[in-house]
Amino acid sequence: MYATAGRWSKLEYVRMLMRNSGVKKDPGCAWIDWGNGFHPFVVGDRSKPEAQEIYMLLCGLDSFMKVSGYVESEDLGLTKDFDQ
Repeated sequence: MYATAGRWSKLEYVRMLMRNSGVKKDPGCAWIDWGNGFHPFVVGDRSKPEAQEIYMLLCGLDSFMKVSGYVESEDLGLTKDFDQ
């Protein structure tokens, strides 16, 4: 809500309150149809044997998108969460 409105300082304040209160958000998760079925893909999870291959593929995809003209949108504040 605050990110959509561009109120970054308010967003950071709310996140600080959440951290100080011990509130943690669940990591993002997607289910990928790959090989012999569906597999969970959780943000930051590098425990699977294929993790290095997956992240190399994602890095290449990110580079390809940027070269092709993709510009990240900060409308939802998502780009500010990547390092957390």
